[in-house]
Amino acid sequence: MKSTELRVGNLVSVDGKILPVTQIFEKGLNCGNVGVLYELVKPIPLTEEWLERFGFEYSDLNGDSGLWKIPPFQIYGKYNQFIYDYKLDVNYVHQLQNLYFALTGEELNQNKEDGNSTDNFNSNSVPSV
Repeated sequence: MKSTELRVGNLVSVDGKILPVTQIFEKGLNCGNVGVLYELVKPIPLTEEWLERFGFEYSDLNGDSGLWKIPPFQIYGKYNQFIYDYKLDVNYVHQLQNLYFALTGEELNQNKEDGNSTDNFNSNSVPSV
């Protein structure tokens, strides 16, 4: 991954663990107190489980595909296409986080009710990579 793709607070995968980015540097980043080179950082695929964790609601369109919504955003589930006046492919969690922030000025947080908020990361409490 490149530094230009990330913001502090984005979720990434490092050695199979989901971690929040806490600092960004020229040659690497910090995830908590751990320094990591960019070549070891992997994006997290955007799945239905992640959409649910961020509070998106699912509507079945025709049995073949569905629509994930968190107003004013819509994502067509089968194609990971984000709709907001135009189509944009969104394939990774950090892309969705960045897009949401860019358009609303607010962070896209996981629901606290599921007990798996971004405040308490461990490899057992978050969706797999």
